[in-house]
Amino acid sequence: MKNTKDKILNTARDLFNEYGYSKTSMDLIAREAGVTKKTIYSYFKDKETLINYFLSEQMNQIRDIINGIYKEDKPLSERINKMLLTIFEYRENNKFIVNLGKSAKLWGGKSRDLLLKLNKEIENEIYLKLEDAFQKGLIKDGNLKMMAFIICRIYVSVLFEWEEDIDKEKATKEIIDFLESGLIK
Repeated sequence: MKNTKDKILNTARDLFNEYGYSKTSMDLIAREAGVTKKTIYSYFKDKETLINYFLSEQMNQIRDIINGIYKEDKPLSERINKMLLTIFEYRENNKFIVNLGKSAKLWGGKSRDLLLKLNKEIENEIYLKLEDAFQKGLIKDGNLKMMAFIICRIYVSVLFEWEEDIDKEKATKEIIDFLESGLIK
């Protein structure tokens, strides 16, 4: 049983990585895995449940990145900067997330919803770190959920939407310098 589920997961992961969410059907997964759709549905309720499994995998990896960097013995501003730069480099180089982003741009719909879900989970992880930093007296009081949202959106906008060539490390340093004057004590 475990081998069958693993085969389905490995095949589906490869297909989602190759074709994205919109172009990967349960029929294709079944055919490529050498199983019936009924077998897939015995493990996963639907395509959304399957893709959420992979999204959860990605979020766990991102969470590990955030937690590892947050524990470093460096100033908070350097840790936040490193967390976000590392997360966005991870996203930029992760085939699953890249294809999800391409599908979201082309088709919107479910792919867009999944990408937004991932972004929300990243924001929540940043919020939890800001809340911890506030409890430790490292940042000013304020709406920390909104701050996490703003920080993430600034990074996304500069690193992915800015139309000029940029040095990512220099850009993230400038963003942190800006945030320090208003957020970090």
